[in-house]
Amino acid sequence: YMTLVHKAAELGYGEAMSALGDFAFQRGDVVEAFYWKLRVEMGGGRCRNPSLANIISAWTEVGCPDGSEEVGPGLSEQQAGFAHAVLCLKSRVDPRFGTMRLKELSDAGDEDATRFLKRR
Repeated sequence: YMTLVHKAAELGYGEAMSALGDFAFQRGDVVEAFYWKLRVEMGGGRCRNPSLANIISAWTEVGCPDGSEEVGPGLSEQQAGFAHAVLCLKSRVDPRFGTMRLKELSDAGDEDATRFLKRR
């Protein structure tokens, strides 16, 4: 089941991305949860329970991890790096780093980073 949900999320289906975000948040994988919920909002959707603000709060409460410990079948290193950069920016924990990292990722061809920077 999760393999199918993940494939649908990778194809851009909002409900699948939201479900992956929900599952990740329930497991305590806040960077992965943020990645999928952010993708929903970047696609024009709206996230609730947890919202991006809820996930940002949870991320800061657990010490602002970079997501490297969450890398695996559900989250690539590139996706974790993107999510971490946006978390740093949106939470204002380290907006300078977040902006710099997003530009680096975009320059390296990261589609998520490029889309995010164009929307700002």
